[in-house]
Amino acid sequence: MGCCVNKVDTKDEDFTRDIISDLKISTINYKDLRENLFTYMKKKKVIEKKRIEDKLEEIFYENDKNLNPNLLIHKQIFQEIFFLFNENVKLYEILLFLYPLLNKINKEEHNEFIEILVNYFDSDYFSYEDLHKIILKLFQFSTQKITEIVESQLSDTKIKNNLKAINNYYFCIAKIHKKVNHFLNKYVTEEKDKQMKNIYCADFKNYCKSKNIYSCIQIRNYFFTDNDE
Repeated sequence: MGCCVNKVDTKDEDFTRDIISDLKISTINYKDLRENLFTYMKKKKVIEKKRIEDKLEEIFYENDKNLNPNLLIHKQIFQEIFFLFNENVKLYEILLFLYPLLNKINKEEHNEFIEILVNYFDSDYFSYEDLHKIILKLFQFSTQKITEIVESQLSDTKIKNNLKAINNYYFCIAKIHKKVNHFLNKYVTEEKDKQMKNIYCADFKNYCKSKNIYSCIQIRNYFFTDNDE
């Protein structure tokens, strides 16, 4: 589906953001999550994802419906992100996709994000193609996928229709690709060079620090700006 031509009312975007912020995992910081996962995985670098599903679900959202009015939405968000993992999942693969949902009050986002990428790729150098694939998945999950999940669970027709309009205009797949391309515009290269690992982690860390786009909320903010021309 293409993007809408006319801009839409974004007042119900706050509704989605409140649901994201209410996730149990949003109260956890990166270091605690990393150590907890390391313990769950018994210090293994790779584990079958079905063996860690219950532990991840436990820290991801509050499972008591009396305490969590957004239980069904949170459960679906968890299932969506769990679907992104390979069958044999790596510690830093989990951290990569959970990271946008964490509490990052220590202001070390650029260092933490690069640590995840270096370990995920097992290299201090990245290719444009590898970065593009990862950023695309993170952006799509943080915008389009989460909005679809929230909208699907609502009974209020007015809010449902507005969230659909937000998704069609701001978070359509064409817009997501455009935003990923803009985010990585410094590293755009010729097609024949896109698989070359020529982007050094230290340089990309400084680049990420200048962009300051790490959390779901920051990513969603990025999509509401018109700076990608």
